[in-house]
Amino acid sequence: MNKFIILQTGYETPTDEIMENYGKWFASIQDKIVDMSTLGKGR
Repeated sequence: MNKFIILQTGYETPTDEIMENYGKWFASIQDKIVDMSTLGKGR
């Protein structure tokens, strides 16, 4: 089984449409998530 990590850099306040679609996507992969944690606040 392959495992992947999602990294995010920078930040812009997402629109309501983006948040809605992100929520739907995340719900569709919920059963495949192994570890949902943060790497800290960065630099």
